[in-house]
Amino acid sequence: MPVVRDIAVSPDRIVAVADVIEEQAKALERKVTEQVGALNIKAPADDIVSQEAAEAWNAVVSHGENSYASRVMAYVHGLQGLADQLRAAGRRYLSEDDGNAAALGDAAGG
Repeated sequence: MPVVRDIAVSPDRIVAVADVIEEQAKALERKVTEQVGALNIKAPADDIVSQEAAEAWNAVVSHGENSYASRVMAYVHGLQGLADQLRAAGRRYLSEDDGNAAALGDAAGG
């Protein structure tokens, strides 16, 4: 039978993790924003096949809702959301710890 153990949560560590995640998300967002233009290609010729191939490449890689660039940006936004959730959890744990400490102080007589 599995044993359940208490998990010690340190609110300040949660916030530190959130800060690292957010910092990395911002760095990735900057890099994608700076470099996404370099992923576009121009058609090597004026024929329809070259034009369509370049257009399809750009749509898959850097333009449009389902492009790789859009998916990376969705990942970045997910990381930013995770950082926000971690900060909220840290605040929640901190307020619960303060409430528990106050309750223990009251129970101990002061």
